[in-house]
Amino acid sequence: MSEHRFSHETLNAFVDGALPPAQAAAVIAAIAEDPNLARHVATLHRLKSAVTTLNADTPLPPLPAPLDRRRPVWRGAIAAAILGAAIGGALWFGAPQHTGPDAAVSAALSPLATHQAWADTAHPQAQAQMPDDLEWLTPVMHATGLHLAYAGDWQNGLHLGYIGANACKLSLFIQPDDQPDTALDIHLDQHLQQASWTISGLHFSIVSLDMDTARFATIATTAHTKSRDHLPASAAQIALINAARLPCLA
Repeated sequence: MSEHRFSHETLNAFVDGALPPAQAAAVIAAIAEDPNLARHVATLHRLKSAVTTLNADTPLPPLPAPLDRRRPVWRGAIAAAILGAAIGGALWFGAPQHTGPDAAVSAALSPLATHQAWADTAHPQAQAQMPDDLEWLTPVMHATGLHLAYAGDWQNGLHLGYIGANACKLSLFIQPDDQPDTALDIHLDQHLQQASWTISGLHFSIVSLDMDTARFATIATTAHTKSRDHLPASAAQIALINAARLPCLA
């Protein structure tokens, strides 16, 4: 696939968050499959950032060490969490959980409502530990400039809450799902950004409010791609996410 499939005007509109959802989804799908296009869009992001003279986040610290490529055991981990909750309320990991919505209330809430409840109480300096079976996600989220501030149970799965500079907050929800795999479904507007997909028995939902739409799209696209192969993100993918680190709107 070539970057010339899209006009310069279309790609600039994508970076500006001005494309209709259907066109934005087409660009997102192409970026996921074409490193040359990813690099080109990353360049456009950098140009936009330079023109607006805005810095979304502080410089990145060194990237984490290369990931262990052993076969993940997500579904086993999720099953163990469900069993643990049934016999004694065990959590996915032993570290104390950070500030977040009450578990009983959170379990009854949608991803959007849960994200809003967490975001209203989240502390900018909070830190949480990534579950071992999701370490493939760490370099992707590291490149976004967002840090993991909350990790806790949600329904029969997991809620990960991320915080960045300029009031940026993003939630990732993962839960078992026995439905067939689904493609990336993404909704973008200036206030609400949502993405979801199902793959290999797991359903993923990503939610943010007032995030730059192109920034959100690059995060969702790369997370979707990596959920399929669990391999480290390519240099082009990391560059694209890093370049898209524009401030949130609120």
